[in-house]
This record gives sequence, C-alpha cells and structure tokens, in this order.
Amino acid sequence: MNFRIIPALALSASIAAFALLGSCQQAPLSGPPELNLGHQECGDCGMLINEDRCCAAILVDADSGHREHILFDDIGCLLEYKGTKPTTKIIEHWVRDYSARSWVKSESAFYLMSEAIRTPMGSWIVAFASRQAAEAVQKENEGRILSWDEVIVARREWMEARYGKRPG
Repeated sequence: MNFRIIPALALSASIAAFALLGSCQQAPLSGPPELNLGHQECGDCGMLINEDRCCAAILVDADSGHREHILFDDIGCLLEYKGTKPTTKIIEHWVRDYSARSWVKSESAFYLMSEAIRTPMGSWIVAFASRQAAEAVQKENEGRILSWDEVIVARREWMEARYGKRPG
C-alpha cells in the first residue's frame, strides 16, 4: 500500500465533506412564524398566547445573521416592545387578521382601534388585511381605522394619556 495516497485521500474526503455541509445550509428564516396556541409566550408581557385573532410577531436579527421570531399576544404588546427596545434589529412585522385569522404584514394591514373590542392585554387594536374587512367590523364596534404608522402614534398617545409620558 502506498502511504502517500492516504493523506491525499483524507484531504479529498475532508474537502468533499465541507462542500456538502456548505450546500446543506438552510436559507435565512423569513415570513411569519408558526402559531402554537397555549405553548408560546408573549415577548413583551410573558403571557401564554391563547387568542390567535389579536396576536402579532416580529422577525429579528438576534445575533449576526441568526434570525428568530418573537411573538406577542396583543398588537399593543408588539408596539410596547418596539418602544422599549429601539435597538432591536427588526426584519419584518406581522399581525393576525382579526376576521380571517391569517398573518398579514403589519405595514399593509388596516387597524381598528375600538374600546368595544376586547383584546388579551386591553389595547383595543385589531388588524385586517383589507380596509373593507376593517370597515365591516367598525360598523358593529365603532372606533377608528388606522394605518401602521397611524396606529403606532395612536397607541403611544393613548399610553401617554393613560400612564404619562415615558422617560427618555
């Protein structure tokens, strides 16, 4: 047996193994999370998520390219989290459509803020994929229909009126 061939074979096998490992890497996490009611905690208040119609989620860059989802039991919790953690690298925001019970990108959703609608943490904010769906629920519950940017401001103003301005 030629002992000079063995190191060459070992080197070739190592290169092939590394090439295979490199090709098996998964694509970066994207899109909304899977929802597992009663088993996932809210990233802001820590309560178990038991109501799918009011929840929200963000996809964050947790550590140099490692992505993970953070779920919230109420859209208000998502907005509170954003306000208290401004340095979090958020890649995507998602909210659940109150009627269809499916994920919608938060920037394209329509929000109904109505004190007649109970939400898990009392934000009174629910989301819809279409303005028509929001208007249909608004007819029964009154309230204001808002865009993503408007709901951020409305929530902050509501919190300040109720609890006072946050320091800083």
